[in-house]
Amino acid sequence: GELEHRSPKARYLRTDRNLFVKQLTRIERRQAHIHRIRDRTVYRPHVEISELVTSPEAHHHIGLTQKYPVHIGSYLHSHKGDPAITNFVSKLKGHLLHRINTSSDSLGSRNEYDINTIIIKDDRMYQHNIARFNYTTYDVRRGQDVVNPRTSHCNIMVLRTDTDIGNQGHKYIYGKVLGIYHVNMIFIGSGMVDYTPHRMEFL
Repeated sequence: GELEHRSPKARYLRTDRNLFVKQLTRIERRQAHIHRIRDRTVYRPHVEISELVTSPEAHHHIGLTQKYPVHIGSYLHSHKGDPAITNFVSKLKGHLLHRINTSSDSLGSRNEYDINTIIIKDDRMYQHNIARFNYTTYDVRRGQDVVNPRTSHCNIMVLRTDTDIGNQGHKYIYGKVLGIYHVNMIFIGSGMVDYTPHRMEFL
């Protein structure tokens, strides 16, 4: 059609009008090469197949990929001054340790309080695009919510626990998910089994 004719016409204007066929061929090859380079370098978020497959019986699902590692030290340096990362490492280790102490898995003795017993392998956390949460609807069917920090589906509401800080009369906590990650964590506290890393996910 007419739109396709515009491309060679535009290329022709870039030639010296002598032996223009060879020059048009070179220009076309050069443009195709530039497009291939751009396709390799421009970030286009994609969803792994493993992030789409999930069991309705599971509480949640986060993909298994480790294609997007984030070095924690570099992350903290690049976000210096951001209140959201104040005491980030100690808070993260405290969160992971609490989950170990309250978990049914036999990672430890369940009464460990030293956050230094948590080792994050390679000082890396791995970023994910989405997290899927399964729930039971009001008509007793299975439903699923998707959390994506890059879209408007980043706001969440969760039930408070007795230990949460906030208005004692309010049942819910509201938040905005800034990222979805997992770490490979090694527990070296009392009751440790071995040095095998364990994957733990967090928002």
